Amino acid sequence: MILLIPAVTGDYPEIESPTTDQYRIGVLLPASGDSAMDFYETLNWTVAGLEKEGVGTIELVGIDTSTVPLKEAALKMLADPDIRVVIGPATSDEVFQIAPDFIAAKKILITPSATSGEIADLFGESGYIWRTTGGDRIQTQLIMDLVAERGTHTVSLMYENNTYGKTFADWAEYYANESGVVHIESVPFSHELNISSLLNNIISKKPDYLIVAARGSIAAEIARFVKAQNSTVQLFFTDAGRSDTFLTTAGEYAEGAEGVSPTADKKTGFFVSYQKAFGKMPSDYAALTRDALILGIAALARIEANPSEEPGESLTSVVQGSDMVTPWDDQGTAQAIRMIRGGYLPDLSGASGTLDYDTRTGTDPLTTWYVHWRVEEGEFLADSYISGSREDRKETDKIKQPMQDLSAFLNNIEDKRAEISFVYNGEKGDFGFTDQAYLGILRIRDDFNLTVHEIYTGDTGEEPDPVFNPLTGKKASAVLMLGSYMAEYAERVAEEYPAIPVIVIDADPMSLPHIRTASFSMYGASYLAGRLAGDLTKTGQIAVIAGRKAQVIDSFTDGFIKGAIDEDPTIVVNITYIADDNSGYQQPEKGATIAMDMYRNGTDIIFTVAGASGLGAISAAKKSQDLKIIGVDSDQSYLGPGVVIASVVKNLDPVVYWELSEALNGRFTPGLVVYNLTNDGSSLAINPRFGDLSKIIESKMNKAVQQEIKAEST
Repeated sequence: MILLIPAVTGDYPEIESPTTDQYRIGVLLPASGDSAMDFYETLNWTVAGLEKEGVGTIELVGIDTSTVPLKEAALKMLADPDIRVVIGPATSDEVFQIAPDFIAAKKILITPSATSGEIADLFGESGYIWRTTGGDRIQTQLIMDLVAERGTHTVSLMYENNTYGKTFADWAEYYANESGVVHIESVPFSHELNISSLLNNIISKKPDYLIVAARGSIAAEIARFVKAQNSTVQLFFTDAGRSDTFLTTAGEYAEGAEGVSPTADKKTGFFVSYQKAFGKMPSDYAALTRDALILGIAALARIEANPSEEPGESLTSVVQGSDMVTPWDDQGTAQAIRMIRGGYLPDLSGASGTLDYDTRTGTDPLTTWYVHWRVEEGEFLADSYISGSREDRKETDKIKQPMQDLSAFLNNIEDKRAEISFVYNGEKGDFGFTDQAYLGILRIRDDFNLTVHEIYTGDTGEEPDPVFNPLTGKKASAVLMLGSYMAEYAERVAEEYPAIPVIVIDADPMSLPHIRTASFSMYGASYLAGRLAGDLTKTGQIAVIAGRKAQVIDSFTDGFIKGAIDEDPTIVVNITYIADDNSGYQQPEKGATIAMDMYRNGTDIIFTVAGASGLGAISAAKKSQDLKIIGVDSDQSYLGPGVVIASVVKNLDPVVYWELSEALNGRFTPGLVVYNLTNDGSSLAINPRFGDLSKIIESKMNKAVQQEIKAEST
């Protein structure tokens, strides 16, 4: 079945591209079966976004490799003279089947999901075989480190006897020894064999963990067999096991399964952007699929700018660029493509992180992000995110072009859209405060057809001019800054640009009359959380983990304590602050350690007011017997359906959208506005999996409003 994926076009007169480029790219990926992910959904979404940004017409010619034999599909791509780049295939065995033909034809093959270590060894130096995920040697190391952290003594490996499984077999013993774990054996299997006898033999040797490198349907069969034996052996799956097929086939036996898979760099904001588009979290390889397409388009743009280069050399040049770091999103990628067409080589960023490649082979990215996942109540849930890299890989030498004309070049691109600036200090990927604000930015960007100038101040502490963008020559129509620690920065900006609306979210009133500060009173919602915790605790001891001591945090802690004591005057409430500065919001490991110490000392419910550090407390709760969490900023129940009973929600997304829309529509009003329970600025989101707790909250709502009004007046 040949899938002609239509290019999504539209009339966007605000952007005038200097050329009318057309990109024809092949796709060899499955639409169903064990190896299928959201490949085509992600590709179509990416095409629509880039075409809206005016990069040209992108035509994807896709063949569903779950219905068409791979060799036949590959021959169609090789025979098409207009296709010079192909995205796919999905598996390592498939890459080995067709890679030699693509190298001979000098056509670029970029796989988002084939992970065998031998791909780089055999094809890396050709310049035509690439991937956006690291090899399975990295994954093997991460798995051994993870199982070793929990005091594991012995492991065995069961692997598919193919190119995928071979890398795990090659490195299992080495990385087990490196992690201080005894490797008992590595057992291959093929689909023709009855695996029951193999499993009985493995189980008889009583390894603490059995690592399974197998596709979803076989992984499910192994899970069902091992759990049906009531064995003490724990299962840990590689990335191939994570699929809808695994969940549906394993059924109840999937519960508690864990593993690792390549994924997006959560700090890019890809998860927020994807959820906005599709209303769900992306599959593991969605970011890597997007990045494969971006590399393909970038290679074609380079071929256009330098036709004397061989195609493989063009992609090598692209990943060596260092003219300017460009964001991963549609606007940043479109800017990068225009730069490449103009003869520049930007430092490309992807949804999976920096697109930097190995200096020796060029095939493998230097760094791949992985998610450590578990199955809880029939769903794959993230436990933690881990950066993985090969110790023997080195970054390719960067190519830097003369920069003196870059600003002039970018200024010549006609883009009449208004621009807003988004300034923030906390990293994206906190699944709370920053992510909620970023969602509001994305919504207003799309609805008002804006460009966004993002300024992240967290790494360097630098505070650049957020109004004038030197690379595009644009002046921001409004500046939105996130967090109370932006106060002095905001005042300097407002003094220099008194006619530009400056909005600071989650801050106290400021001295200058032309700044608008949007403050949140979280006392009422936190009071309700305290009443709930006081009602549900079995030990009479609850706690708060806060990022730091600050005025904006006090309304959370004060409201929670008051609510708990009103519910039960004998209750004990402990508070721990992670740090004395904003680093307290970015330490999930410390959050986990504090949560486990509290649990061991008798605490059974913890309210986290600590940004990304709170994710560590959620992870700790999953590993405990009965520790429960009240989340913060957004509804965090999906991060731990079995442990997060409720979340104190700061409705940042609609507030960011509203404040910016008022400024852009000429209705900017300086001064202070307070969002709280009464105007839907805050709320308490109940996890329905814990029964009808809403009745407890509804009966206390009027009291919470009264307490909030009283607290605000003092």
